[in-house]
Amino acid sequence: MKKSCYCNFLSVSICLLLTFCIPITIPAATDAVIPESFFDVVVTDAPELPETAEVEGYVPEDAESVPAEYTDVPMPEDTEPLAEESISEVPFIIPDEELVGAVHAKPFKDVSNPAHPFYEAVCWARANGIANGYTGTNIFGINDTCTRGQAICFLWRMAGKPALQKTSNPFKDISSNDAYYTAILWAYDNGIAKGYPNGRFGRNEPCTRGQVATFLWRYYGMSEVIITKSPFVDTITAPYKKAVLWCYENGIAKGYSNRTFRDTQYCTRGQAVYMFYGSQDCPRLYMPTQGNFSAGTSSTYYSGSECCPAFEIYLRNSLLINGTDYVAKYINNSLPGTAAIIIEGTTDAWTGSIRRLFSIVLKGPSIKTLSSSRNGQLEVSWSESPHASGYEIKYSNGIVSKTMDVEGQTLRKIITGVSKKTRYSVAVRSYILMDGIRYYSAWSASKNITTRNVYWKVTQYASATGNQCMAYSITDSNGRLVMVDGGWEQDADRIRSVVQANGNHVYAWIVTHAHPDHVGALNAILSNNRTGIRIDHIYTPHVNEARYVETHKDYDHIEAYYKFKDLTAGMTNVSRLKEGDSFSAIGLDFRVLHAWDSNVNALKTNLCNSGSLMFMMYGEQEQMLFCADTEKAVQEDVLSRHKNELSATYVQTAHHGNWGLTKGFYGYVHAKSAFFDSPTYITSDRTGKYDAPALIQYMKTQGTNVYLLADAPQTITLY
Repeated sequence: MKKSCYCNFLSVSICLLLTFCIPITIPAATDAVIPESFFDVVVTDAPELPETAEVEGYVPEDAESVPAEYTDVPMPEDTEPLAEESISEVPFIIPDEELVGAVHAKPFKDVSNPAHPFYEAVCWARANGIANGYTGTNIFGINDTCTRGQAICFLWRMAGKPALQKTSNPFKDISSNDAYYTAILWAYDNGIAKGYPNGRFGRNEPCTRGQVATFLWRYYGMSEVIITKSPFVDTITAPYKKAVLWCYENGIAKGYSNRTFRDTQYCTRGQAVYMFYGSQDCPRLYMPTQGNFSAGTSSTYYSGSECCPAFEIYLRNSLLINGTDYVAKYINNSLPGTAAIIIEGTTDAWTGSIRRLFSIVLKGPSIKTLSSSRNGQLEVSWSESPHASGYEIKYSNGIVSKTMDVEGQTLRKIITGVSKKTRYSVAVRSYILMDGIRYYSAWSASKNITTRNVYWKVTQYASATGNQCMAYSITDSNGRLVMVDGGWEQDADRIRSVVQANGNHVYAWIVTHAHPDHVGALNAILSNNRTGIRIDHIYTPHVNEARYVETHKDYDHIEAYYKFKDLTAGMTNVSRLKEGDSFSAIGLDFRVLHAWDSNVNALKTNLCNSGSLMFMMYGEQEQMLFCADTEKAVQEDVLSRHKNELSATYVQTAHHGNWGLTKGFYGYVHAKSAFFDSPTYITSDRTGKYDAPALIQYMKTQGTNVYLLADAPQTITLY
């Protein structure tokens, strides 16, 4: 018997037709209270029931887009499901002739009067095995609250009890032994019910009217609604709004006689069955889940051409034929954005229309690696996004959020300017540029990282002799130590104390050349290592001894060279370096820019100075140039090969900053700070005997900070 047969009868009943709605993402603005002038639809055909008290403050969520205020509502403890809702066959046989609307010989005790507005719907549900009442009784529970599990079970049975296509279970509160297991997983796999954000489904929790409407709307294909003005005077919760309007538009639920819908109010079992019964004549639009289209997300990936996702339409479980029963066309389906399928019935079987929106989106990237590769920097790499014109990176420390563009097909980027020892969240998305418009993919899942706090302390030391010297310690944030030269023999005890303060362990000892104001302290320590200093490696330049002996002067104090040579002769951890050699220690990289070579061999004097190591020390962001005692004689040779590599944050000036390299050389370095290893009588000379004062003044005019030996020890931080 059709519903229409009961219209006159229902109009005089006192029962109320309840409606139910399904969540969907609606822009926030659509949830505003609708002005009274919009309510020009008068509800006249809803059966009227006594109004029940609304339940305040509890709106279970069943959509990914539920407003934040509903996501942390305490959940009631699970209770045992009603026995009736076990997914079993009808416990008694319904005669074939007792079809929809027929009065059963043995009606439910609580729905036995044909005048009851839900009588026909309950009879239909019983005849079709959709809702069977409580086991061992003849009671339907017409006014009992419908649980979420029961609502899904009703819908699953109405759909013909389809078998599961997947077996993975996303919910932590149900198992394969539960009564509603198959029905709930079927609903989840088909995008009908999504559960709570905390991973629970809440099968025994009350189902709201909005949720029932949502389940139905999703089951029938999430069609767009034609009406734009709500007929209800109460505001419908945004995630349920489109579903509620769809139910109203299709005559499934039209609300209370006072023009309220009450989407957050608990739904009774009678109301739920009435909704399912009333939806029979709605065509069901089925979007396949195969390929890159998802019925759950209503989106498909942009492929560079028109997107025409497949679909099927069912009416009362009968498949309608495209071109015979209906015609269909796609709208705006060639570019990323919102597209539509418009389907219109063409036969008596179905004369309605369905408008289904779907999104065409650019497939987004995923983050492959995220590291704090440089101090104050992050390095991120990601997967390629098809058809992308470029990418956008978003990074946030929880207080400030920034984005940066990466044009083209680059799949790796260094993010500079981030804070040290700070936790960052990073995400990436792609975009395609068409006619000057950017179409974005969704953001990738974010990854978190705490930036490294990497630094090195570089300290300059003065000599106990009061003379010029070269002695530096370099320590990292973990206390590991590298020494550069060390000063005179008289400075050995001071250097021993520096080493002892850093674990008595030197990871690398760099000897720029074997003059006594550079190697004297190390010679003394190697001669008598009474404090047990451990030295992992010694780096020093190769020396052409024949030429050194031939050209040395008294000020070379060549005996210091011979002593160093003898002390290291049997050691296996000594490396003799030449230009272009490199090595690493305590996280720093070192590269030799100049050492003793054929050009030094050709000199007539000062071969030891000019053959000393000039090397660059690289931190993660900054670098320091050590010039040792190189002199003007090798300057042009160095510049000819390395002038574009000399830029450094810090520089140790050549030959203690006196009688070394020229101002022009330091112009290529343009350091932020410079170290002079000369005593005060040289750096403060006003007679013109020394050129260090002029070099100091030049550097200051260039904005360089000058560190003098007179103020040592003094320390800078290298990043």
